[in-house]
Amino acid sequence: MKAIFSFAVAVLAGATFATPEVSNVTVERNEATHVVKVSYELSEEGIVTARFFNGSDELTPEDVGPFGGEISRNLAAGDHVFYLRPETAAGNVFFDGAGNVKVELTAWPLDCPPPYMAVDLLAKETRKFYPSERWVPGGVTNRLYKTDVMLMRKIIAKDIKWPMGTVSSTSGFSKGTDMLPRYVTLTYDYYMAIYETTQKQYLNFLPDMKYGATSAKGITRAAFHSQLNDVDTAILPHENVSWQELRNGVYGSVPSGAFLWPADEHKVSDDSWLGIFRARTGIQVDIPTEAEWEYACRAGSAALHYDEPVDGIAWNKNNWKQDPDLVAHGNSNRVHEVGLLKPNGWGLYDMLGNVYEQCMDYMPNDTSGSSRDKNLEKIQEKYYNFEGDLTDPVGPGGKDDAQLGLDIEVPANANRPRRGGNYTDDSTAKTDRLNPFHRIRHTSVNGYATAGFRVACPATIPSLSAE
Repeated sequence: MKAIFSFAVAVLAGATFATPEVSNVTVERNEATHVVKVSYELSEEGIVTARFFNGSDELTPEDVGPFGGEISRNLAAGDHVFYLRPETAAGNVFFDGAGNVKVELTAWPLDCPPPYMAVDLLAKETRKFYPSERWVPGGVTNRLYKTDVMLMRKIIAKDIKWPMGTVSSTSGFSKGTDMLPRYVTLTYDYYMAIYETTQKQYLNFLPDMKYGATSAKGITRAAFHSQLNDVDTAILPHENVSWQELRNGVYGSVPSGAFLWPADEHKVSDDSWLGIFRARTGIQVDIPTEAEWEYACRAGSAALHYDEPVDGIAWNKNNWKQDPDLVAHGNSNRVHEVGLLKPNGWGLYDMLGNVYEQCMDYMPNDTSGSSRDKNLEKIQEKYYNFEGDLTDPVGPGGKDDAQLGLDIEVPANANRPRRGGNYTDDSTAKTDRLNPFHRIRHTSVNGYATAGFRVACPATIPSLSAE
């Protein structure tokens, strides 16, 4: 037997564009099985998400229960159905206050997708979308999003002018490597992973991968720690992977025909970690540019740290005893599980501290002697000291060179920047690396035990007809 509930239905269009649209929404409950069926019509291809309310109060996923079917994903135009099984215990609003319950369906254009995207790392081209942190199943700190799913947050950046670079000449500012403030405008929104890529997320794509040696056994520092201390390595940041390994599939050297940034843009080799990720998921992930990373890290804050105190947001030399897992095993300061401290204002965890994060741009070697990069002085003068306006900057050696007055060629083995500091840094030291603008170079061919990465991708979803 089916009972048609008197649900009020709110239909919202996409946040920016008038189409696609949802119409003809009906909600039914089967009194025998308690399953609720929601049917609707979608005017054209788009992403549809759902929220539920009891009067003006937004419900929780626990109130609603699990739901699935044609919802929370990219859908073609036409008729669609999804189902949910609410909790049947007394006191649930679906049974005690059905007349006040409403479903709100939102249709999102492909170039204006929802705030959260969850990419299944174990299935072929499977991703789900959620309208807010509240509706992420299990909550954003669920272990699932640190292992087999990559949860990403949309960063609203399109056409926003903001000051990139140092906020002062203190706290570790280096005239040789840090950038003076310049106004930057990104012409697009993008998704950023809410966590640094973990050991399990990395190994989901390359289960037989051999790492550059931080120990004689050729395993990562985090895995080495676990052997000594029984730490759960799956949810620790993946360290010691090189820039070339991520993008060209080779550790320790630059392979013949390597794809290099910015000349080759976002091209990567098919057998690299990023290439395998793209092939399985259909998502064009990459490591972020410095502009993308810094904008996401600051989360609209002009402060030296995006929140205070720094020990509450960034694992560093001074706060390791706040990690109960390390304390339980008698450890000193070491790499930590992702997502234990407070996120920034846009819901991104560990943007400062824990492990350094790699970026795309070219950062020349600033050492002395024969290894000193011949482009260094030009880049210091023309790029690091530049104080004008840039649009979608890609770093030295790219499209901005003409505006900057640069004329250089990026070496095949060019150094790349690390950002955000790591767990060995001292938050109380005069040279504070735990801030959004501090930069340190690393060789592109080697990994580092205190350096990991997180991924970003365009906030434009491919059409079903193109997949």
